[in-house]
Amino acid sequence: MAYPVSSIPVPTTIQRKLATQGIICLTDFIECLPWQDGFCKDALISSVSRLKLSSQEAAVLVSVLDEYLVTPKNVTELNRIPPVITYCSQLDQLLSGGVHPGKVLELLGEPGSGCTQLCLQIAVASTIPRAFGGRECQVLYIDCDGGCSPERLSHLAQSTLGHLNKVARSNTQKTALCGLSPEELLGRIHVARCTEYTQLISILHLLREDCRYGVVMIDSLATHFRHEFEDMRKRTHLLAGVTNTILSLCVKHAVSVVTVNHVRMGGQQGRLQPCLGESWSHTADTRVYMRRERDGTYTATLMKDSEFGKTRSAGFRVSSLGIRDSS
Repeated sequence: MAYPVSSIPVPTTIQRKLATQGIICLTDFIECLPWQDGFCKDALISSVSRLKLSSQEAAVLVSVLDEYLVTPKNVTELNRIPPVITYCSQLDQLLSGGVHPGKVLELLGEPGSGCTQLCLQIAVASTIPRAFGGRECQVLYIDCDGGCSPERLSHLAQSTLGHLNKVARSNTQKTALCGLSPEELLGRIHVARCTEYTQLISILHLLREDCRYGVVMIDSLATHFRHEFEDMRKRTHLLAGVTNTILSLCVKHAVSVVTVNHVRMGGQQGRLQPCLGESWSHTADTRVYMRRERDGTYTATLMKDSEFGKTRSAGFRVSSLGIRDSS
């Protein structure tokens, strides 16, 4: 995960010094650390000491990195947790197998582009029993746009359970389905409606202290940070705090975080661009641009940076059963 310098919880004086030394993301110097034998804090201290920082500033930076770094031990634990599949093979291939633990997936798109539909699909898919290779975890859906439909979730849970009953082969799988109902799957999905940014920040703060969820979804993060602020410095400060909490959830609790972001016209060439600015753009491990085509199908494009260019894409459709392959 590329930690932007502007998002880490250290004084702005340290951030400026790092930026002047060409360190835009912390991975610019972290990648050279010797991780072979596990997390080596001495190596971290040595690496930080080579920067042009005072001893006090270096100590502050080391303490922050010690808390947020993804170490080999974390990676080993993450590898034991299966990704959440989307039930669309093309999308899963685009996402390298699905929605991975300890990672941030950002969905970009205009209204009607399928972002919320995919979020609902991922929420239900996260509850699939482990016997089927599922995560079988609790899900928190933070609904900022009011688009989380209980009826749609119910339909998706019914179709998911119906599919599992069709593909069940082993005794373990059949046992896992014994007595399992759509209501039980839905009971693992917790929806929090946020009508203002203070509610969102409060929820994330509570999660940082005690998180029992395997998947956290924010639909949409841009809702409360795009228009509600006249003081842009305050917005930047609060958004940096949100970023830190999201990164902490990924690193400390192996949570899969899925966020939805809006797009706008901008730039010298008038292209569609993600909202929330450059600092936020470094937070997501994977950014996917969603759009609806004229024929009613949808396209998801994997973005390598904040500019929309020619990158890998996957087609899908939204049916009564959920997200499915377009053909």
